[in-house]
Amino acid sequence: MNDFIPPAKPLIGEEERAAVDAVLRSGMLAQGPVVKAFEEEFSEHFGLGRACVAVNSGTSGQHLGLLSSGIGAGMEVIVPSFTFAATANSVALTGATPIFADIDPDSFCLDPASVAASVTERTAGIMPVHLYGHPADMTGLQKVADEHGLKIFEDAAQAHGASLHGTPVGAFGTFAMFSLYPTKNMTSGEGGMVSCADDEVERLMRLYRNQGMEKQYHNEVVGFNNRMTDIHAAIGREQLKKVDGWTAKRQENAAFLSANLEGVVVPPVADGAVHVYHQYTVRISSDRDGFAAALKSEYNVGSGMFYPVPNHRLKPFQADVELPETERAARECLSMANLRAGLIGLGMMGRHHGRVLAGLDGVELVAVADASGQDPHGVAKGRPLLSTIEELIAQRLDYCMVAVPTIYHEDVALALAAAGVHAMIEKPLAQDTPAAEKIAAAFEDAGLVGAVGHIERYNPALQQARSRLEAGELGDVYQIVTRRQGPFPARIADVGVVKDLATHDIDLTSWVRQQPFTSVAARTAYRSGREFEDLVSITGSLADGTVTSHLVNWLSPFKERVTVITGEKGAFVADTLTADLTFHANGSVETTWGDIARFRGVSEGDVIRYAIPKREPLLVEHENFRDAVLGKDADIVTLSQGLATVRVAEAVIESARTGQTQNL
Repeated sequence: MNDFIPPAKPLIGEEERAAVDAVLRSGMLAQGPVVKAFEEEFSEHFGLGRACVAVNSGTSGQHLGLLSSGIGAGMEVIVPSFTFAATANSVALTGATPIFADIDPDSFCLDPASVAASVTERTAGIMPVHLYGHPADMTGLQKVADEHGLKIFEDAAQAHGASLHGTPVGAFGTFAMFSLYPTKNMTSGEGGMVSCADDEVERLMRLYRNQGMEKQYHNEVVGFNNRMTDIHAAIGREQLKKVDGWTAKRQENAAFLSANLEGVVVPPVADGAVHVYHQYTVRISSDRDGFAAALKSEYNVGSGMFYPVPNHRLKPFQADVELPETERAARECLSMANLRAGLIGLGMMGRHHGRVLAGLDGVELVAVADASGQDPHGVAKGRPLLSTIEELIAQRLDYCMVAVPTIYHEDVALALAAAGVHAMIEKPLAQDTPAAEKIAAAFEDAGLVGAVGHIERYNPALQQARSRLEAGELGDVYQIVTRRQGPFPARIADVGVVKDLATHDIDLTSWVRQQPFTSVAARTAYRSGREFEDLVSITGSLADGTVTSHLVNWLSPFKERVTVITGEKGAFVADTLTADLTFHANGSVETTWGDIARFRGVSEGDVIRYAIPKREPLLVEHENFRDAVLGKDADIVTLSQGLATVRVAEAVIESARTGQTQNL
């Protein structure tokens, strides 16, 4: 089984480490110029248009914000019960009383009608929580506040970057608190940021966080030591540069989950709202706990019940109030985790895998690794950059993409299998048949999903050709010819054209016809001064009698990637460089020229180039592997198929060496 996938985890990169080190070297560790810069940058980044004050935690920010807004003993503040206890705690810490109102069942945020019904003569304010990253109904809540002369305070702990009708959360209330706890959408290690609607709230915030002093030893109020340090601010400043990308990824993942999850109620988004998905929370109407247990036991995927005990039933509050939607949400809600992926090998192919994984719906690329410890193509982009497969496995991966040189496939794959991590391994599966057999057996014994990265299968032209073959559009198939020619790729160091390139054609030929090879005969040439062959010509047979021919070299000054499938009714020509598929039909016009008519062959007929969707093959390959890991129907190159391709490739090399046909 794969390592445990937690519902949340902080992302800390080299940039944050370097920023912290710079503060440590400066000698100024407590609140100083880095905190000031962070405050200004935070306000500007999220478009708040108001001053921000940094503190040592979100709860501190909420507490001090209420004090700075004049909240105290004898007053009431209306809050949701379906949230973390810090919301009600911060009200109670001022001496005021939290009054619990019910929630809207779609957004999980305060319901304006319930709030209006909860107002008394002692009510001083309303404090909505933008729960899970979805903005509360600020229009409805502001109407209630205006009718009763109340202030609004925002708990935006989970909503960095959320907005409603174009206004960012944090810009509605007298103040708004953003948490910077490690599992939030961005972090400073620990901390909070408070946006302030006016100068007086800002001034009081700065007094309260610093022992009541604006000028040293001249205390104006009884204050606290709630300052943020420059160390924490340094982390936060670097996270500001990344949070937009993370938010976009959260939104992509949420869209994928909402489109694919069945048997649960996925979270709706209100008109005009921008949801930032601090949590992706679903409703499960029956046996929520059993569902969560199955996720853990069967897939080792973590989830969270946020929040199983409503605040009004907690021991410090014990409020006698009917909140039916709150109680239902506490029974039904479950927050989901994304798949955690790793990538090892940051060369030419590794950089493309990294690009696709970074944007793949339902997947989080959590770390990358390369034996050199270097990242020449900038794949990491703030993620941990590691050197070994053991370090990568320690990141609690769900699955891993292996793009290291072929000679290392065996060691890396066996380490992943031993750790219970699913893996897709770049082609060929291994350097030889014994190694490929070990890999396939290890993944089968561990019950893991394993695949081989034969990307040509996912080329739109070949996908279309196979579909049309299955529909019988070509009739009986006689021959499959492939030509793969081009200049030498300098990235190749450990194999020749047979294992690097011909494996593509071996796999796609067997796959497109759904038949295994039964024999091969080959000739090779060595022209570039390397120990490996740089040209091969192969003739083969499939189990159904289809004749195959494959020309592969990296000695040509031009690139060619062509597959020709000839059959009873004509020929398909697939150009995988352009992803075009053309059909050349056998002629149907009667020939009256006697000498030609006596030849019982075919003639030229119509030519059709099909208009087909052209999605990136690498993306389609990764989508299929993701779905396979999730237990869904998926078209992957299995390890047994990858093993068969290695066996055919070795038979090709043996035939070229001996000059004899090899039967398989």
